[in-house]
Amino acid sequence: MELKRGWCGLNKNDKNIKESKSEVTEDYIVGKASIQDFLRENTSYFQTIIPKRRKDVIEKARQYMWSVGLLYRVIKLKIELGASGLEPVHADPKVEQFYKDIYDDLDMEGFVRSAIYEHELVGEWYPYFSWDDNTPINATLLDPTLVEVKAVFGNEFIYLHPSSDVEYIIDNEKNSKIYKKIQKLIPTKVLKKWKKGEPALLNSDNAKRYFNIKPPYEKYAKSPVLPIFRDLEILKMLKEADYVTAKRLRQLILQIKVGDPKLNDGSPVGKKTLKGAMDLWNDRKKSNEVFSQWFVSAEYITPDMDIFNEEKYKNPIKSIVDWSGLNALLSDGGSYSEGYIKVKGLRQTFKNIRRTIKKALNDFNKEIAIRNNMTYYGKPKTPEIRFSNSALIDDTEMRKTIEFLYKYGLLSAEDTLKNFGYMFDRQMNKKEEEQDFFDTIRIGFEPSQGLLTEEEKNSGKPKDPNNKQPRTKE
Repeated sequence: MELKRGWCGLNKNDKNIKESKSEVTEDYIVGKASIQDFLRENTSYFQTIIPKRRKDVIEKARQYMWSVGLLYRVIKLKIELGASGLEPVHADPKVEQFYKDIYDDLDMEGFVRSAIYEHELVGEWYPYFSWDDNTPINATLLDPTLVEVKAVFGNEFIYLHPSSDVEYIIDNEKNSKIYKKIQKLIPTKVLKKWKKGEPALLNSDNAKRYFNIKPPYEKYAKSPVLPIFRDLEILKMLKEADYVTAKRLRQLILQIKVGDPKLNDGSPVGKKTLKGAMDLWNDRKKSNEVFSQWFVSAEYITPDMDIFNEEKYKNPIKSIVDWSGLNALLSDGGSYSEGYIKVKGLRQTFKNIRRTIKKALNDFNKEIAIRNNMTYYGKPKTPEIRFSNSALIDDTEMRKTIEFLYKYGLLSAEDTLKNFGYMFDRQMNKKEEEQDFFDTIRIGFEPSQGLLTEEEKNSGKPKDPNNKQPRTKE
């Protein structure tokens, strides 16, 4: 059944209106039109919020990231926690140091932070590694708006369009130092294609693709931020409306009333009288005191201050926080089991992020090992990628876990100090320096301080391990 609605006050020359038994006036037309036809022929407001083109969706997500403070904090928190404590670890100290030197030279921590940014905002990311023989000399991420992917039977081929800056350098600065550096970083085949203005096929050893969530039948991953585009737009508009209102408060409206409804049957005053009252306020040379023989009153018109009520932000903020999975950190109330489930889901979110990051770094490390003939019984010598989990664990829970592991000899003194932010070598050197005056100066701190059991706290003294009480018969 077609929904019909009357449209009033539309110009008769508007082509979007289909006339049906209409009443025509001199300037306007009143008739019937299909709301579906109207929306189909006009740009929908929500189409501007959720674009159809992939490039526009990515640009929109980036705009929200830098214009909506809540989304910025959510993405930044995921970056900070996801990349926390990145470290390549190997049983062989020489192999471990070899990879650590490469990671430091390439600033792989910054690379991982950028990868998580793309992972959470765009939904996919394209790392590109440049090599000088067998040594990686650059690690970067490709702009997803310039990437084109073609897939054949599960095999992906990544094509890259040149950016506007690269196009300008190729066309106008062929003799510059920048162009020579570009020749070193970019393969010759790629430059030839770009000189012709065509996208270039990238070598699979240099360019890869990793994504957040993508079904096999879809060509590109969708932005994880897409489900909350409407909420972000509402929040953004409300903030802008508050800003405009606050700005206009500085431009107060002064309403001046001349005359009195009780005189002359409420008839308005004459033009000369009104002009005389206007001159009293327009002449800025006079003082703020106004004297008049007419009935003149003045007052400032201010907007309703309830417009700044934070209640209007509640629904979009709740939707964004629920989407982020961070309501375990931000929400109050609820049972213990409910909170546990929320925290568990939050940890799983960061595990999924790190799993994708680890896969990308393992592929990169494998390529390094193969190029440098670093093998062990035919397998590449690659490090294990580790992250710090301390930021995802409650401080009390973490202290109890470390205490338990160290007590039973399952955790080294070095790792124990590291978990609390201390360097093992530095602490050992300081302890050696303290031996010279250790007998003279005593620090008022007992090793058992803060680690007493409830029984020991109630008794006021620690339990003597050498005092063994005889067993009694029950």
